[in-house]
Amino acid sequence: MYQMLFAHLQIFSEIFVNTISSFLHSVTTIILLLWVWVLFKAAIRLRRKLKDFTESTNNEDGNLDALNTKVEYRKSQFMLAIVLSELIFAIITVVTSAELLVKLVLTYLNIENHPNQTEYDSRNISSCEDNGNYHYVTGWQYTTWERISLVCFGIPLILANSLVYTLMSYYVMVTKKSLNYNISLKSVDLAREQKILLSKSCIACIILMLLIVIEPLFILYELAECIICSIQVGCIIRYRKELVCVIMWKISDVKIAFGKDHHLFKYYTKTLRKFKTFANFFIIVIAFFSVFLLIHWVRSSLFFIQSKELYQFYGICIHQYPILTNVIIHMVHILEMIPLTISYILLFLLNISTIPYLLSKFNRCPLNLSFATFSSKKQLDMPLLK
Repeated sequence: MYQMLFAHLQIFSEIFVNTISSFLHSVTTIILLLWVWVLFKAAIRLRRKLKDFTESTNNEDGNLDALNTKVEYRKSQFMLAIVLSELIFAIITVVTSAELLVKLVLTYLNIENHPNQTEYDSRNISSCEDNGNYHYVTGWQYTTWERISLVCFGIPLILANSLVYTLMSYYVMVTKKSLNYNISLKSVDLAREQKILLSKSCIACIILMLLIVIEPLFILYELAECIICSIQVGCIIRYRKELVCVIMWKISDVKIAFGKDHHLFKYYTKTLRKFKTFANFFIIVIAFFSVFLLIHWVRSSLFFIQSKELYQFYGICIHQYPILTNVIIHMVHILEMIPLTISYILLFLLNISTIPYLLSKFNRCPLNLSFATFSSKKQLDMPLLK
């Protein structure tokens, strides 16, 4: 009876979550496609502008414009990569959610028509022979499409997260150099720190792809995904703190030089406030997603422990209680839907909040962000994620 109840609750929760996911990510896909178009045009424009500056200008103002353009070009590259990563995630999530909705409806109809199929033998499974003959459907074997969807579910988000905190690191570097009043075109290239951060993320993604290909190591894939995402939350918190610190240095510098009534002081103060809001919101999104990954790994581990694959892959046989384990799995599965749904909704709201800024780009040149000018008398502006 309890098993039937939890089975129905699990199906209803999955239908609810996948319905929400399909709608939210469909809207998000449209928004991201528009952002790809805007950012792609901006990158092309900035690249041409940078080439013109570096080839035809030798005066101070021309060099400052080239400097500002190069920093904006680097930013546009990061933003385009972030949007593309999230777009891949959104598209694959829409397709997978729609497919799961169909399967869930068919599963629910099958349970209603054949309720006895969900009843399990109450005997304990204690021998390896029994474990090998235990035909509980664990969902451990994945089709090729399901493995692809799993890779596309986790890896694009990991790449997007790494690009976000790498961009924060880049802003920290540029702002520190602007405070020294000694900056050149070469000095605003990606530093060794940013290159290492990107390399580590690529290595992590390659490891995840290898783990998901090798079936006996699949349980390690989900654990590694959870650990990587948790580490990324820590990296985002770290670089958020560093970036807030250097912007406050910049605000103090402007205050000493020009006073509180200067437009740069007001701009930096407003930018800092917006950045804090964005960063805190983004950290909450990734934190909820990390909680989901952790709970999901627990459920997958329970699946694996009671499935015959544990004996087939590793020769390990564990004393089991099928009905009790199955009820726990249903409860954990219902629980994991909560942080997943919250992370989807928060990520959707984060993308929705960019619509006013996105629409403004269709009325003027894309990414018309001022990096200001820099010299012994002028300050270097510090644009952040908007």
